Amino acid sequence: KKFFFFFCATQVTQQNPPCEPLPAAQKPGGPLTHPSTPSHQKGGLYKVHSAGKDPAMAEERKQKDLQMRAAINRQLVESGEKEKLKELLRQRLVECGWRDKLKAHCKDVVKAKGMEQITVEELIEEISPKGRTLVPDAVKKEVLQHIRTFLSTQSS
Repeated sequence: KKFFFFFCATQVTQQNPPCEPLPAAQKPGGPLTHPSTPSHQKGGLYKVHSAGKDPAMAEERKQKDLQMRAAINRQLVESGEKEKLKELLRQRLVECGWRDKLKAHCKDVVKAKGMEQITVEELIEEISPKGRTLVPDAVKKEVLQHIRTFLSTQSS
């Protein structure tokens, strides 16, 4: 559950300037820009330059990013949209077979490490990367589009 909203918040808020457009192939489903993005850069997702020359500016961008994530999450929770998105995600992951694939992976990990030798925390740590990679791009795009639509109706 936490993964989904961390993923979405990361995708939605990674366009604080200074930034550069992502390649067209990576622009999922339409424009999403930060309100302070200059108008000549609007029209797609942007990625933040991770290595800035000024560490203070990089830290400031990080703080703005965290504030943006918190604000988006707060809006989603207060409106009840977060629960709707979670249900949509659950449904799509079951439909595409993601849940079954991850369950099989869990069984393999437990078999390899031994039932008595692995904790729940270790299991989660082991399967999380695989779980993220198994989420189909179409599902990610659909959920992000729902978030975009929600945010655009909130800002209007």
